[in-house]
Amino acid sequence: MRVRTSSWSLEPIAGWTIGKDPVCVNLTRGPAGGALQVNSTGENPRPVTLAALRDVTSRISAGRSALTEVDFGAFKGYSISYVEGDSYCRQFLLASDNIVVFAAYNGPPQARASEEPEVEAMLRTLRREAPAA
Repeated sequence: MRVRTSSWSLEPIAGWTIGKDPVCVNLTRGPAGGALQVNSTGENPRPVTLAALRDVTSRISAGRSALTEVDFGAFKGYSISYVEGDSYCRQFLLASDNIVVFAAYNGPPQARASEEPEVEAMLRTLRREAPAA
C-alpha cells in the first residue's frame, strides 16, 4: 500500500507499520526495531540543487559524520550517519526538482544490518506526486 502526501509517495516494505500525522509519515519495525520518519517542505519556488543540499546536510552533520551522496531514482541528495547514545541514526536530505524530502532513521545498532537496506529500498520507491487539481 503506497503512502501518499500532497507532493511525494513511497512504498513501505512488509513488516513496517505505517503511522501518519500532519507533520510526517512514520514507519516502524516493531517494538525492538527502528523507525523511519519522512517529511517534506512541500514545493519550493525553484528547483533545489545538489550543492544546496550538500551545504544544508553539512550544517546538520556539524562534524558528526562524513556526507554520503545518495541516488534514489527521482530523489537525490546526501545522507549522514552516526551513533547517538543507544541509537544508530541516519538522516537523508533529498530533492527532486523543487520537492525536498527529509528522512531520518533511528534504531538500535544491532538492527542496523537488517533494517538499513530496507530503509534504502523504501527510499528508492520515492516518487513525486502531482498536486491535487
